[in-house]
Amino acid sequence: PDTTLLLIVDQFEELFRYYQQGDKHDAAAFVQLLLDSSKASPVNQEHRIYIVITMRSDFIGDCAWFQGLPEAINQGLFLTPRLTREQLRLAIAKPALVFGGEVEPSLVNQLLNDSHDEPDQLPLLQHALMRQWDRALPQGLEQLHEDLSKMANRPVPKRMLTLAHYKDIGELKKALSQHADDIYEKLDKRVALDKPQNKSELQKMAEIVFRCLCERDSNQRDIRRPVKLEEIAKRVEKQITLAEHRPSWQQIIPVVNVFRQPGRYFLTPPLPMQLKPDTIIDISHESLIHYWQRLNKWAEQEAKSVEMYRRLEDSARRWAQNQAALWQSQDLQMALAWREKEQPTAEWASYYGPDFELAMQFLTASELAQQQQEQAQEIKRQQALKQARQQKIWAL
Repeated sequence: PDTTLLLIVDQFEELFRYYQQGDKHDAAAFVQLLLDSSKASPVNQEHRIYIVITMRSDFIGDCAWFQGLPEAINQGLFLTPRLTREQLRLAIAKPALVFGGEVEPSLVNQLLNDSHDEPDQLPLLQHALMRQWDRALPQGLEQLHEDLSKMANRPVPKRMLTLAHYKDIGELKKALSQHADDIYEKLDKRVALDKPQNKSELQKMAEIVFRCLCERDSNQRDIRRPVKLEEIAKRVEKQITLAEHRPSWQQIIPVVNVFRQPGRYFLTPPLPMQLKPDTIIDISHESLIHYWQRLNKWAEQEAKSVEMYRRLEDSARRWAQNQAALWQSQDLQMALAWREKEQPTAEWASYYGPDFELAMQFLTASELAQQQQEQAQEIKRQQALKQARQQKIWAL
């Protein structure tokens, strides 16, 4: 009684992914609970629960999947406007002043010019400014800065972010990609391991981790796909021979940890949270998929792999119903190459369809039929060759 509740549901667009790949009934029930809770109390006709949902504007159309949701959103829709140039200027310069630093005016103007047409301008700016802030204080002065800041009457070295720092990090569009590439290229030096490990193997682990965490939806949007650590580990184990006698999920933790350290929150949850088999690993922001060029290529490869699997699964279902033939020639060769390269697992395939075993059975049957056909053709060719030789002998 006499209590008002404000409930905020952030990143509501994640519900649409769950609806497509998880439990449709759970998702629909969740939306219905929100809708019912937002209505006035039937007893005193007063609102006791207020609900705010936030989502990316390009997902608004997906709300039509749920009965009553578009109508409720229409009653209180607010599209968050982009920051004005002056607001963006304050967002760039003021935080540095709060912490005893300063941003060179020419750098502020350059950032404003470079970010005005970027859809992911805020996360890109955040990352670029963080990188410059780290470089603005000369190496070795971090402890001095901390010690002097504790002493009332001593000057503290001021950090000045300049255009030189900006160019050094790769500017706005390349800063994130260069940073991520630097980590990836030096994985063997950054990963905390008891014994040295092959660099290419560590990089392959990283590739598998990130490919597991992104996908392309039906509207061709590259989105995040949170996955349990143990599910990622199964795919790693399928493609890489792990020498250590430890669970595979423990062996990939050092690689995951490199990308979730302070100053490089590319993966969540951040340190120092301990990872367990059922811990959900996620990409921190979609901008990483868009602007890390290497990950963008991996995402493209993952999308093509998913497309191949869906084609295979669809053909397998129709084959089981005597409505389609086994694959052969080019389709079969492409599918076999896909299976050899991607080493798909049932856990991975479960995100895209329920008939993984049937799909693999269909592919194996297609391969066997192709081999039998080639053997029959070879026998027929040998017989024809033998017959031609005999005819030649008779002619002589």
